Amino acid sequence: MRFNMKAVHVPGKQLIMAATLSKSPLSQEAKAAKDQEVKAYIEAVITNKFITPAKLIKIRDTTQNNSDLDGHHLHPEGLDA
Repeated sequence: MRFNMKAVHVPGKQLIMAATLSKSPLSQEAKAAKDQEVKAYIEAVITNKFITPAKLIKIRDTTQNNSDLDGHHLHPEGLDA
């Protein structure tokens, strides 16, 4: 055999170039609309919450440390952001 090939799984998070090329760039209007949708969803989750304030703090802290969320963080009302 001419080549000695080995298949190795690479997690999607590590395929930065492929992820970048597979996404269509958003116009400023589309980005603003998407940001507004995310904020509306977060507000709906907070308003209709069925979880304790302590759990909301844990969610907020976790989302702040997650780079996949691209700046969308959960900031429950009444909690320090």
